[in-house]
Amino acid sequence: MAKKVDNRKSGKLQARRNERKEDAQIRQDLRNSKSANDQIDELNLRLGWGKGARKEREKLAKLV
Repeated sequence: MAKKVDNRKSGKLQARRNERKEDAQIRQDLRNSKSANDQIDELNLRLGWGKGARKEREKLAKLV
């Protein structure tokens, strides 16, 4: 016996998914607009000077 799908719920889920996708794109565009030095400074503010995000810092250091 096939499962019955409630289309009202799936429409809400699809709308939320699209909203989250748009939000992620906005955040990505904002991040891409910043220089590598600005991104490192932001990491330092958020996490502390040189703490955490080792791989991200190495990636950004290569771009500087």
